[in-house]
Amino acid sequence: MKVLFIEARKQAEFNRKDLEDIAEHLPKKIGLLASVQYIHLLQYVKKELEKRNKIVYLEKGKSKYEGQILGCDVSPALKSRKAEALLLIGSGKFHALQVALKTKKPVFIWQPSAKLSKITQEDIKNFEVKRKTALIKFLHANEIGILISTKQGQFNLQGALQIRKKIKNKKAFLFLFDTLNLAEFENFSCQSYINTACPNLILDDTRIINSDELIY
Repeated sequence: MKVLFIEARKQAEFNRKDLEDIAEHLPKKIGLLASVQYIHLLQYVKKELEKRNKIVYLEKGKSKYEGQILGCDVSPALKSRKAEALLLIGSGKFHALQVALKTKKPVFIWQPSAKLSKITQEDIKNFEVKRKTALIKFLHANEIGILISTKQGQFNLQGALQIRKKIKNKKAFLFLFDTLNLAEFENFSCQSYINTACPNLILDDTRIINSDELIY
C-alpha cells in the first residue's frame, strides 16, 4: 500500500495592523521561523516587517523550506546568528522552547489571530526541571521501554535496536505502536521509556525521554 502525504496549511486571517503591533515588540534584528502549517506566511511576514525597518533573517536548515523547524531540528534558528531574537509563527510552546534552549536568545511566538507571546525564563526553568526529573527516573529504572512509532518519517527500528545494545544493567523492551496511548503504560512494569519517535512526546509524560537525552 502506498502512502501519500499532503502538507496541510493553516488558513490564517490577519491584517497589517497585527504586524504593526507585533513589530513594536520586536528588536531591530529578528530571525523568522515557522512550523510547516504556517510556512506559507513567512515571505509575507518578512516583507511586512522589513517595511517597518526590521532586519529579517530567514535561513534554510535541514528541512524542505526556509525557516521551517521541527521538534528535532531547529537549525534555521542556529543559522540566524546575527538576530537579536527569534519570531516563531506557530502554535504551542514545544518548538519555541527548543529554539530558546539551543540559541539562548529571546523567542517570540505568534499564531495569526492570537496575541504575541514570549518564552519566559520560568518556561525554560519548568521545562528543564521536568527533563531532569525524566532523566533521574531513567537512571534509577530497572526496566526500560523503547518506543518505536510505525508512522512514516518516525519509524526508527535500527536506532531502537542500537539503543537496546548500549543499555547496561537494565532490562530493555521494545514497544511498537502507531498512536501512543499513555494509559497503556500502566499495564507494564517499565519505570522509564526512551522515545525514538516524535520528540513532542516528552511533554506528555515525565517517564519519557528522547533518545538524544540519553545517559548510558
